[in-house]
Amino acid sequence: MLFLLENVVRPGVTRDQIVSHFTHRLNPATWDLVRNGVLSNVVYKTGRDAGFVAMLNVPSHDDAEALVRKAVETLDLFDVRIVQVNQFPHFD
Repeated sequence: MLFLLENVVRPGVTRDQIVSHFTHRLNPATWDLVRNGVLSNVVYKTGRDAGFVAMLNVPSHDDAEALVRKAVETLDLFDVRIVQVNQFPHFD
């Protein structure tokens, strides 16, 4: 299944904190997801609402939630919105 991931900044977190976080190196575990084709199309929101958007390809929504939870569990900056998507208009 394909999922769109988008960060949602937590209340009280500034744009500068988000920018600082994303200008550091990516976590090696994140690179492993990219290398293995699980995470793709990672792009960064550079405007007022700085952050990221990415595509995640995993078997289920539960798998997506588990990966995201593990990735952000130590961060107090943002949560990640997980949206199931498809390249075609199949809404079932």
